[in-house]
Amino acid sequence: MIFRQTRVGQNGETFDLFKFKTIDEEGRVARPFLRHTGLDELPQIVNIVRGDMALFGPRPEVPDLDSVYFEQIPEWRARHDVKPGLLCLAQVYGVVRGPDRFTIEAKKKQAELDARWISARRLGKIVLGLYILALLPFAVVRGQRA
Repeated sequence: MIFRQTRVGQNGETFDLFKFKTIDEEGRVARPFLRHTGLDELPQIVNIVRGDMALFGPRPEVPDLDSVYFEQIPEWRARHDVKPGLLCLAQVYGVVRGPDRFTIEAKKKQAELDARWISARRLGKIVLGLYILALLPFAVVRGQRA
């Protein structure tokens, strides 16, 4: 089953992000394989085709948390200058879905990694994109749900 969730994109505008539903009504993981491997993110290809997202870029955040991080982490603001992405450096480093992923420290690390992507010029983005693709299988095997 696919569901929609509101996320913050470029220029701080919200959009509907598509995902496979992997959590049941009680908050338990109902489809562990999809969630563990990150395949629950595949419907976001529709978001890429619609122009809401890019293949690479900072992962979009839910509005309530985005506003908190926007106020508390100065580097977070730069994320609003670019389209959010399906894949990012923070994923392959395990920051996005780690056990402490909602802490300010983890979000600061995520913002730092996103800043690398945002500040890279065209050739740098190509190199970083290839780097992310190269690390992706290792992240999935390690269970970082990239």
